[in-house]
Amino acid sequence: MNYQFSQLQLPAIQQVNITELTKLRNNNLKKESASLPIGVAAAHNLSWRSLDNIIKDIESRSTTNITSLEWIYCLYNKEKWDRENPNKSTKTSENIWQASKQNSWLQHKLLNHLALTLSKSGKRIIAQSLEDTFSNCISERLIVKVFQNIKIDNPRGIAEICQKKYLTPSELRAILRLSARISIFNQANNFIGASCPYTITDQYLEWLLRCFEQISPQQQHKNVENILVNNSAEVLSKHPRLSDWLGKNYNPNITNSYYKELSSQAKAAIRKLVGAVNYKEFEKIVNTIIDLDDPEYKRLNSRKTFWSHFSDRFSKIRILLPRESVKVVGSEIDAKSYTILQEDNSEPTEICIFDFEDIFIVEFFRGKVGETRILKSNSNLEKILFDRVDLSVKKIRALRGKYLDHKLAWQYFCVEYLHSKNIRANQGITYFLGLPKHCSRYDSITGLPKPNFDILKQREKMLNTWRSNIEQLNDEAKAYCQNHAPEFLKYSQNEP
Repeated sequence: MNYQFSQLQLPAIQQVNITELTKLRNNNLKKESASLPIGVAAAHNLSWRSLDNIIKDIESRSTTNITSLEWIYCLYNKEKWDRENPNKSTKTSENIWQASKQNSWLQHKLLNHLALTLSKSGKRIIAQSLEDTFSNCISERLIVKVFQNIKIDNPRGIAEICQKKYLTPSELRAILRLSARISIFNQANNFIGASCPYTITDQYLEWLLRCFEQISPQQQHKNVENILVNNSAEVLSKHPRLSDWLGKNYNPNITNSYYKELSSQAKAAIRKLVGAVNYKEFEKIVNTIIDLDDPEYKRLNSRKTFWSHFSDRFSKIRILLPRESVKVVGSEIDAKSYTILQEDNSEPTEICIFDFEDIFIVEFFRGKVGETRILKSNSNLEKILFDRVDLSVKKIRALRGKYLDHKLAWQYFCVEYLHSKNIRANQGITYFLGLPKHCSRYDSITGLPKPNFDILKQREKMLNTWRSNIEQLNDEAKAYCQNHAPEFLKYSQNEP
């Protein structure tokens, strides 16, 4: 099918004679005058003056007589004039800088021209004499410092200035009224997280998060990379608001987080941070629950202390509390930090579930039997252990898995098992807290010192009864789930 379109007829472009522009220039700007920009004075005599006449006013410091157009004419021709008047170049440039202190429009022009000259483009649009006299004539240290960094193309230096003044790079550029064409301020956005202080104040944190709001996602990822790689999880975890922000945006366990944008080194660091933050929450809850007069104080404290040596290794944690413990915790702990266990007539116990990626470790903190269960991780089990709100002691036990005890020398055997799954204690740990000195030395290859023969013999006697008790608990859990939660039995597993 053929389509026919009518032709568009455009009127002829009217030619503007230059004489009309000349008339406009010579207009006396009285009744028909257009409004002028702020800071630009109306010129009542628009006849052109020579550069020499303008310079005479500069030399005599009668700069109020110079119009904005004359300043522009002067600045663009100053380099040539300097070559013809070398003995006067420095003094006249000094006078121009002095005049700019009383003329914000002129200073804005001078600083922008100087910044563009000093920036990476390297194109000279300001006289050399104006560049040379700048630092001696401008007394504001902030301006001088910024231009020193522009000259040496040091965006990191700009970022450091921003940090000290708690200004974002774009805010600093705006305060100095510099053009967006001066790219060093955008480049400085890549370095705002390069020198994260050991002591993170609220003011610093407000500045950092404000910077993140104003930069591109790619620049944000680069800064987060710097923060994670150059600061330990221990340091970052001391600053809840920052660690919460990092966890919210880069946590590997949160869907649609930016975790995948990080390098392998930064990914390892964020996992450590998440683990450290999780452990702190776990420790806080346990410390709140533990009563020094509690007959089980030693047992609870020893388990809390043991898992502190692996705080960097688990990627997430879930804390489950019986109603008795919730009453003790009260309002001291955020209710979002734990889940209440359903009652199923089991002996009350706090339960903590650690995600070590390949395995889930379920730690039962109380009870006459005392147990740790290990389950091989999979997506179905993860949803059960970390998402369901109807968990109970018996439901969790119905998942079975491998069992570890809390009998004599249990720490040695637990470490031995973790090593078999390639799980080592936190980097830098050489001693385990809470153990006698002779058996607390830790090696990332060999683990803890092996107990002597007498201890092993005594332990084996304890385990005979313990194994029998575990099987009884498993039978009770199976019977309960057959009647109340049969779906849990589908995911029951043997040793992972």
